[in-house]
Amino acid sequence: PGHISSQCKGHPRCLLCGKDKHINNEECPFIEDEENPLKCINCEGKHLATSSSCPLITQQRQINALAAAENLSYAEAKRKIRGGKLTTDPRSPLPLPPPLREGKSHRSLFNPTQKSQLEDQHHNLLVYPNGRAPASDATIIPSPSPFLPVSNSTINNNNYNNETVASSTPLFPNFSHPLLPLLQELAVTTNTFTPPEHSASSSEIKILQWNCRGLQDKLPNLQFLAKKFDIFCIQETLLTKVSKVSVNNFSLLRTDITKPGMRGICFLVKNNLKVSLVQLPFTVHYSIEAAAISIPFQNEELLIINIYRHPNDDTTIQAFNDIFNLASRYKFALIVGDFNAHHRLWGCKRNDSAGIRLASCIESFNYWALNDSSNTRFNPCNNTGSIIDLALASPDLACACCTTTLDDPMASDHYPVETVINGKFSMMKRLAYKLKLDKEQLLKLNARLEKISRESPPTTTDNELEDYEQLINSIKEVATDILREDGKDGKIGPKKIIYKRSPAPWWNGKCTKAVNNRKIALDIFKRDPSKDNYLALKRQNRECKLVLSKQKKESWRSFCTSFNSKTPTAEMWRLIKAFKRKDNNSIKDYKILESSQEAAIDKLCPPSCSPPPFTTLLSMKQEDINSPNVQSWMSNPFSIDELRVALATVKVSSSPGLDQISYAFIKTLPEKFETHLLDIYNRIISRGTFPSSWTESLVVFIPKPNSNGVRPISLLSCLLKILEKCVYNRLRWHFEANDILSDTQFGFRSYRSCSDSLIILTNAIQLGFINGKFTVCVFLDIAGAFDNVDPFILLEDLQRKGVPAVIRYFIANLLLNRNIFFVRDGNTQGPYYTYKGLPQGSILSPPLYNLYVKDSKRQLLPGVSRGLELSPAKSRCVVFTRKRTYQLPKPNILVNGEEIPMATEHRFLGINLDNKLTGKPHMKYLINKGKRIASILTMLAGTKWGSHPQLLLSLYRAVFRGAIEYGAVVFQFKGNKQLFLALQRLQWKLIRNAMGYRVSTPINEPREQAFTLRTCLSKSAVSFPLTFPLSQQRPGRFTKPCLSSTSYKSLQQSYSPTAVVAVTSGSKIKVAWIPSHKGITGNERADILAKRAARKGRKTSCMVPYIDLYHRSKYILNRRYQTYLENAASTKGTFYHTHYHTNNVKPWYYRLPLNRAQIVTTSRLRSGHYNLNQSLFRKNIVDSPSCPCGDPNATEPAHIYCLQALLTEHELNAYTDGYG
Repeated sequence: PGHISSQCKGHPRCLLCGKDKHINNEECPFIEDEENPLKCINCEGKHLATSSSCPLITQQRQINALAAAENLSYAEAKRKIRGGKLTTDPRSPLPLPPPLREGKSHRSLFNPTQKSQLEDQHHNLLVYPNGRAPASDATIIPSPSPFLPVSNSTINNNNYNNETVASSTPLFPNFSHPLLPLLQELAVTTNTFTPPEHSASSSEIKILQWNCRGLQDKLPNLQFLAKKFDIFCIQETLLTKVSKVSVNNFSLLRTDITKPGMRGICFLVKNNLKVSLVQLPFTVHYSIEAAAISIPFQNEELLIINIYRHPNDDTTIQAFNDIFNLASRYKFALIVGDFNAHHRLWGCKRNDSAGIRLASCIESFNYWALNDSSNTRFNPCNNTGSIIDLALASPDLACACCTTTLDDPMASDHYPVETVINGKFSMMKRLAYKLKLDKEQLLKLNARLEKISRESPPTTTDNELEDYEQLINSIKEVATDILREDGKDGKIGPKKIIYKRSPAPWWNGKCTKAVNNRKIALDIFKRDPSKDNYLALKRQNRECKLVLSKQKKESWRSFCTSFNSKTPTAEMWRLIKAFKRKDNNSIKDYKILESSQEAAIDKLCPPSCSPPPFTTLLSMKQEDINSPNVQSWMSNPFSIDELRVALATVKVSSSPGLDQISYAFIKTLPEKFETHLLDIYNRIISRGTFPSSWTESLVVFIPKPNSNGVRPISLLSCLLKILEKCVYNRLRWHFEANDILSDTQFGFRSYRSCSDSLIILTNAIQLGFINGKFTVCVFLDIAGAFDNVDPFILLEDLQRKGVPAVIRYFIANLLLNRNIFFVRDGNTQGPYYTYKGLPQGSILSPPLYNLYVKDSKRQLLPGVSRGLELSPAKSRCVVFTRKRTYQLPKPNILVNGEEIPMATEHRFLGINLDNKLTGKPHMKYLINKGKRIASILTMLAGTKWGSHPQLLLSLYRAVFRGAIEYGAVVFQFKGNKQLFLALQRLQWKLIRNAMGYRVSTPINEPREQAFTLRTCLSKSAVSFPLTFPLSQQRPGRFTKPCLSSTSYKSLQQSYSPTAVVAVTSGSKIKVAWIPSHKGITGNERADILAKRAARKGRKTSCMVPYIDLYHRSKYILNRRYQTYLENAASTKGTFYHTHYHTNNVKPWYYRLPLNRAQIVTTSRLRSGHYNLNQSLFRKNIVDSPSCPCGDPNATEPAHIYCLQALLTEHELNAYTDGYG
């Protein structure tokens, strides 16, 4: 003993027979019996050389313990022990602690000299008994064993028989361990050891490995354990690609079942850990499933490999060597998993071929088996156990690890194995800089500022910058004092990410009781493995599973039921975003994220961004003298009304900048503070000054959900953005009133939308279809549009368009004087200087970009240098035609010598356009989206539980109905009847799920209660308002009015076919039908005029308010819808239409204090479709319409309500009489 195998100078010998080591790692033929007992190769005793009862191993323990207690070198401790200082007989064993479990014994898995040399060589990895390093003058104790615990919470409290302890006072009060008696004896004997004090500052992570035999069934148990562990290494997950698994606050790395024979493995890693994905550099053997990750540890990388070995497959030694070769590249490595291998080396009773090969690799690479000799698998058939779930650590990591086997298999046949690693881990942090005040604290802020304004009003000096700094400091001081009163602070700095929400919020006392009963049943069966006890164990496992599932379901239902008609929509949107995050819970590689952040920093702030020459306000005013079109009114001081309009349009929940002043603070300012702020704004604009805090922006990187990239989010000062809003309102009015911007620019402009652009494009494509021509459409992508704007060219454009000098100088300060601080790992990195592009998050960036690209056709030509470039890789060319595919031309369009790719379809402004404009790809996209929404609605509500129907209908209209109506103006549904029918049925399914109707209910009633128009009706409403603009105008407001249309059917629906002239209040209106058939004279001219009207609008002598068109079209559309319902009621839904039909657009339960169960039951009764015999008999589901209770009045509503205890008799009479 005393050295590792690679340093042994003797011949390698077999541990069993003591002879030379067998060739090719063959299994030893030695069989233990009375004639051939075991023989130790060290002391020649009747035990294995790795047995803990070996005297030489005991002596080695004494050497290690003495070296630790007296802070001696290994050589000095060895001389003292062998010199007889502590024991007269070095071969006499010390008393050993009892086994961890009944019938088990502690085993030394390796030669003790390996531990000794390991501790001498790697003395920097110290493990202290209570988790805290002692003072500099205290005695430091290296870990004498890889089993030394690092936390009191990680070891079960076992009552060891400490016969060798001389003192009754425990020297290690915070933990218990098999080697504790030895350390206590040495400490008492030498009288030199002082145990260090406990500290919670030690950093550790807890890893749980477990063969769960099906993750989805065991997920409730795992969610409960998630609050105690940081990493889960799971084997035999039995997950497929369609399986959905998520745990709150954890990311997932899965290897799913893709072929027969696979079982699946996965990692679950807490989100506050930095994780890097490790690609296996070898072809994994067919008998092994493996995955690997790495995390920062001790300024190095800790490799964790998760393995599952199939028990019935033969694994070669090369397969194990590949895994250990990968682990040997890392200083710290941990290999965990279900190896399905047996060997006496780690405590099994027998050896098999896989165990022999694995043990050979462990010895060759000097790895340590960390298991505590407890069985990790339990076989209920014969009440036996085995150790096949192993935790193997590299020599440098072993002393920092503590491994224990938990005593609850959680309905699996494998026990979870916990490994605690003590050391310095790099955790993710967040930047805490916000002053978060709730509503009550904001009221306090307003009251205290009001008091300050009365006692000492804000004073105005000649220096507006000092006034500004004094204003924000006074606000911050008051806000900070309010936070300190509640025990908080507003300091800026990194803080640990703490997850307040439990991964299992549904866990309660019933769950704990069910788990305890399951444990008791297991213990009883292990003591008495009878058939009855086995059946009792199976029954308790099943009952525990049902209890956990039931409590989880009930908790979710109560949560969903809390959403009523008064719940804010924002709460529901937060829930929808949570559903989306569950679908994107894969592990993000922190190394790739860091490289993406570096690339983003280089892109936003390139090294070439040196400070440019900055002009002065005086020189800009000199330029205005020679400019004839300067808009001098824009230089006037801002009014209090402009400031309040800007404040009314801000989003209070927006994050503040580095000055910590949020919109909520600004909106609570008293009137005097508000007036003082306006005065500061006007002086800043007029004098051309700029506060230093306005030059600083905070950029936070948000990982993109479906890629490894990051999205930078810039946070500017809220006080700056309010002044920007005031300037923006003036610029927007100037641009729109003087037609400065291009008519084809629809983005970032009022009263223009994406639908306008889509209609213009599709009209041109449809015209090509009519004329039998090809329409070649090139969708161009501008690379880094906002980031590549040249600010000097932009300032010249502003000067040419008449923007005065004071506004231009403010914009110049905003663009050219920017210091960016990037948030990385909870710290601010910077400042980085840049003047490149438009600042992200700035309110002025969109209108300035519109001005910059107002003449994009000329600016994007080759040779025109304005900083903008096209990206051919992201651009697409689509040829629209109804002709056959083989007749399509192939245009060769080049951008900077690179060809733009051809495509048969492209997504433009949220619409999937195919080359035939059939709409099939877009409708398939809508159907898939509707299916996801349907699954969400199913999870949010049931028949007698869940969210309020009105809230779910709002969700349906916002998410799904809006998407349908957005694309309805583009496509024709005539050629897609099958897809259109599928889309209609999906809509009806969503409405039924939201309102709780049965599937057999005719859609008339749900559609009427939800007031959901048919798609064809709502589509016709898009063009319908334009046919009734003049019907209710006073005479004299127009001259020679004429209402024209190219659709004879629209005129036929609007007026009588014979009515060519309509008379309204004495005025005559001509109604003309202008056919647009090909070959009619003037058709081309009419088409040009129609397109011009679509772009610029129709300028007539009659000023028609838009609201008149809206109300008129809404009235006529509602009348047509009611006609449709009456016609449909003749074939289906006759019972409801006869008894309950009304023309009210609100549902019957509007503003009634009813829950979902009451609403659903009443709605089903009104429709005549409910789950009672009276209704089921009509569907031939039951044989008799009578109620099983035998009540002759079973068909009356009172019987149904009172039977279900939904309403009292008084409430029932009130609702049925008043609203039935």
